[in-house]
Amino acid sequence: SSGTYLQLRVILRRLEAMVAAGGPDTAGRDEIAQALWDLGVLIEDGDVGDALKRMRAAQE
Repeated sequence: SSGTYLQLRVILRRLEAMVAAGGPDTAGRDEIAQALWDLGVLIEDGDVGDALKRMRAAQE
């Protein structure tokens, strides 16, 4: 969805800014890793929820 795309763009911009400033420190690296993890979970859960809705609609 457009929301997940925008979240990914924000994460990438943050990483680019860190690299431009000399590279991410440990806290920056952890921040990016957590943001990517959270986005991945959101994408995965969203896909499961959509599939479940389609399955229920097909059953009806």
